[in-house]
Amino acid sequence: MITYGPQALLCGTEARNYIHGIDYKAQEVLGESDSWRNYLLTTLIVEERAQVLYPYYDAVLATIGLGGPLQTIVREEVGHLQDVITKLKIAGNVSEEMIEAVRNNERLLHLSFFRAVAAEINIPSEAVTSL
Repeated sequence: MITYGPQALLCGTEARNYIHGIDYKAQEVLGESDSWRNYLLTTLIVEERAQVLYPYYDAVLATIGLGGPLQTIVREEVGHLQDVITKLKIAGNVSEEMIEAVRNNERLLHLSFFRAVAAEINIPSEAVTSL
């Protein structure tokens, strides 16, 4: 049975904190209740992080003989990222300063999440740097 219960997730609480933290910061910088722009801004930031992480993830999969399948996903995600950027421009009223504020918050949230994952899989904390 597939489950998303705590026993089946790697750092599930920290992962939720990561996503919610980005979402809350996006809402804060937008300064109003606009779920569409909030969604777009949050998605932009998550997609940017994914673009950084996919090559590392693909390399790990390759070490166990599963390299390559992410290439299709990566191509789709690049298209999705471009679509989000276009929609953000159309939605308007999202400045580069707002985006950068959410990016800076995401970096801190990602480092916290990354450290939690490292601790759970027994990587020494001094070896952890954010990607």
